[in-house]
Amino acid sequence: MPRQAKFAARLSQALFDFVVQLLPPDGELAIKDDVRLLLQRLLRTLQPDAVLLAFGSTANGFSLRNSGRSFFFLPPLNLYPL
Repeated sequence: MPRQAKFAARLSQALFDFVVQLLPPDGELAIKDDVRLLLQRLLRTLQPDAVLLAFGSTANGFSLRNSGRSFFFLPPLNLYPL
């Protein structure tokens, strides 16, 4: 195997080993999703037509261990007429 190929293989393995440590453990995402559903239910009891939108790593699925959640509360449009 040429030197460059060996280097690329070692670098790939080192990056993989590093990133794996940053991934959330099993169950963490499920707990965070349960909190999101609870928050969404709470908001819907106050404003039935309101929407809770996720953004950032919450929306794209690239959240890491212990990362927070990012949400945007969109009230019903008729609540604030133009």
